[in-house]
Amino acid sequence: MKNEFDYLNDVSIDFSVYENAELSEKEKKEMKKLIKGSSKKINKKTVFGIAAAAAVITAISVTGFAGDMMFRIVKKISTGHNSFVQTDSSNSEIRLPKELRGLLFDENGKEAKTFKNGSVYYDKDGNEITDYGKFVSENLPEKGELTMVDENGKDVKVAYHKPGDEAENPLERHKKDGYNIIYDEAKINDWLDFEAKLPEYLPDGYSFMGAAASDGVRYYLFAYYINEQTGEYFMLDERLLNEETAFEAGTDGTIEEISINGHPAVIMDNRSVDFEIGDVSVGVSGRGVLTRDELIKISESIK
Repeated sequence: MKNEFDYLNDVSIDFSVYENAELSEKEKKEMKKLIKGSSKKINKKTVFGIAAAAAVITAISVTGFAGDMMFRIVKKISTGHNSFVQTDSSNSEIRLPKELRGLLFDENGKEAKTFKNGSVYYDKDGNEITDYGKFVSENLPEKGELTMVDENGKDVKVAYHKPGDEAENPLERHKKDGYNIIYDEAKINDWLDFEAKLPEYLPDGYSFMGAAASDGVRYYLFAYYINEQTGEYFMLDERLLNEETAFEAGTDGTIEEISINGHPAVIMDNRSVDFEIGDVSVGVSGRGVLTRDELIKISESIK
């Protein structure tokens, strides 16, 4: 079942529309670097609550938003270029963007101007909101701008795009984003500036579905493996390691340091494994359809 965190999977943010944000060049660079990693893992539970609104504050290193956040870093693990953090967001709270004002109310019928993790909210008719992702989807247009308020009380405009239909073929989504779609696994390297690391082991019933390689800057690869009988699939994502592609991902679930063929690796929430081989970052995302053992076995077959 899809929860509020799952709705962050395909949320995209255009930071070029920032207005009145007093961020230093270093802060902007750090935010952009983190969000570039979002093509991979912005769905992790570093954020909480309302999907599109919460997505814009995942870059908790940016002081402009950190004043509203009460994240506590529990653990941090590095695989070399990339970093992974486990956070405690039990006391987290954000100010609602103006576009969502007047939509959420507390138990006394008073309009909520902030969203606090663990609190219960109601709609204008007094109905308890149990699915915040669905609530946002019903109350915001497909794409547009959210007006966040920084710790200095200034408006910050952030563009957003809600995720598409969960049933949509992921390769079709990549195609819309300008990626090159590859259906012949043997030809993947023709579209990359690095040598792809592909799994030699696949769970029973799974086969290569297709891949998407970034156009222009040929640093990114997303490969999908599907079980034709169930329609379930898992994802392999890779990127050429450099300053631009390094990322930090987080969760308020669990992270564990493991080893994959002698390489430092991280398993997050028992749903994904990340490690680095030479100049390539490798991630295996089970999407909830693979067991921990299958994730590790797939990862160990990538050399």
